[in-house]
Amino acid sequence: MSLSDGFSSQVEQPNTVSFSPAEGFVAIALLACAVDGQASDHELRTVYAVLERMQLFKGYSSDALKSTIARLAEMLKSEGFTIFLATAVRAIPLELHDTAFAIAADIVLTDGVFTEEEEYLLDKLHKALEVDKDTAKIIASVILIKNRG
Repeated sequence: MSLSDGFSSQVEQPNTVSFSPAEGFVAIALLACAVDGQASDHELRTVYAVLERMQLFKGYSSDALKSTIARLAEMLKSEGFTIFLATAVRAIPLELHDTAFAIAADIVLTDGVFTEEEEYLLDKLHKALEVDKDTAKIIASVILIKNRG
């Protein structure tokens, strides 16, 4: 079973799980990491490196952050894309929605290539996070420029 199993699942199930704001960011990062069907060790290290720099994670030890990533990766497998995304979005404060989108864009566009699956995910995220379409395009453009070299 891969991390993205359930990405296309349309079945909504009652969700009793909730995330803290930090867990919401981990969840968004994991969705970005798993968009191609598997999360490699390199991609998970990228998720860790990106999140570790955020103020939201300053109180997390290295082990605590790694443990949170592993726990939520397992939850993504069991909950599926739709429920996992909805839970993550609810947890992230409104003023950090653009930031969450930028984190996801940074992870999916790390290789400088924009695949169909990545486009689908970023489209879903910009809508779910209510990031203005023009803002989302600017963020994605900047990330592509950043990762060019």
